[in-house]
Amino acid sequence: MAKVIMPLASAKASGQIAKMLVYFAWKGLNVIRGYVIPSNPNTAGQQAIRTKFTNAVDKYHATALIALDKTAWNLFATIYAQAMSGFNTFVKKFVDGAIAARPWKMVYNAVFTNQAGGHLQLVVDTDSSTSVLTLKYGESKTFMPNTLSSAGAGASQTFDITPLVSGVTYYIQVYVNALATPAWTGIYAHKYVAP
Repeated sequence: MAKVIMPLASAKASGQIAKMLVYFAWKGLNVIRGYVIPSNPNTAGQQAIRTKFTNAVDKYHATALIALDKTAWNLFATIYAQAMSGFNTFVKKFVDGAIAARPWKMVYNAVFTNQAGGHLQLVVDTDSSTSVLTLKYGESKTFMPNTLSSAGAGASQTFDITPLVSGVTYYIQVYVNALATPAWTGIYAHKYVAP
């Protein structure tokens, strides 16, 4: 697929030409690809992958993700070179875990509370209640060198992030620190303001 600028001497083009090329808009980009007639042999392997995608979509919609969670997934998507949405990133992570036979767990419903003295409290819900969650944070969405564990396992887990500087935006991601059970949030951007 090639990105095109001013295709066919116009600002936009869509549709196929002589069953050779197809012009279309994709995630805000004007692109072109070769014309193909898709085949669907419906093999067992295809069905297995389709089931993994179906499970990923069902997990995303069945979880009570709040607007802050979805915004965090959209921010997480921006660290990849591909143009993806937060939903696409979630599905990618879920399917990668399913292919490796690692059941996906959810971390969601983040609530931030600014506290005095450079403390930020974060409470998240998880269906990985037997695991202690890990949090990483920093001042860049691609470099979060600081890590800490939650106060303890459970369906709702709490972190006390400190020391923070008032007026600085911190990037925060929560995950399960266990290879066998992947779980991630998106990347939260939270500006700490001392009360």
